[in-house]
Amino acid sequence: MQLRCPACSSSDLRPASAHPGDTWTQRKLSRAYRCRKCGRRSWRLDRFLLGLMLASILVLATPLLVIAYHLMWGNDRTQPAQTFKNATTELQQKANTGDTSAQIELARQYTEGDGVLANARQASRWYAQAAAAGDREGQYRFGMALLEGSGVVQDYRAALNWLKLAADKHHARAQFALGQMYYEGLGTPIDKIAAYVWLSLAAAQGLDDATRLRDQVLNQIPADRIMDAQERARELHARLSADAGTETPHAGHTGPKPKP
Repeated sequence: MQLRCPACSSSDLRPASAHPGDTWTQRKLSRAYRCRKCGRRSWRLDRFLLGLMLASILVLATPLLVIAYHLMWGNDRTQPAQTFKNATTELQQKANTGDTSAQIELARQYTEGDGVLANARQASRWYAQAAAAGDREGQYRFGMALLEGSGVVQDYRAALNWLKLAADKHHARAQFALGQMYYEGLGTPIDKIAAYVWLSLAAAQGLDDATRLRDQVLNQIPADRIMDAQERARELHARLSADAGTETPHAGHTGPKPKP
């Protein structure tokens, strides 16, 4: 921007020297100019000197700001991390003693990277230990790891076996996964009747996905086999309920009838 005299607006200015009566700001942070037309002296801030001063202030103030930040908030940021580390260590100790709940939670943390680095292999290892101890959630999770090849070598047949153990204990998601495997022929020959039976049990526990797939499978079962499929679903439901000593919703088909 072109400099102009504040009195006459002339741009014909020349540098001028500072006077003893000038203020500190005029002498240290400004440059003096004199108008050749009207003779008036004026000042303009020296942007270079102003920027240099601000930079110096920032350089000097930064260490103080860092110290103040750590004094005020540093402990608050490290305390939760330390607390979580202690909790994870305690969980690890419980898991090592055979506590299946701790093993499942530790596996979940490794699966989701919750407080630890995500590690599918470690997750499947802890799920396997819980599964071997007879925990139905562990059996379901380890079966799914085998089905998907997550942290372990993919093995459909082994996945089917572990999922069936969990499904026999009324694990709805395991029953749904088992029904899908029979429907798609993963680890077993395709068996629409078996698929319908397991999907019916999962649907009886309120799984909407199982209900939709069950009705789809039903439309693919020969009409003369439908009654047999529904009877097998009722019998298995009654047997598993008796084994568990619980009463659960009826597993027989109550959805739409198959297409002719």
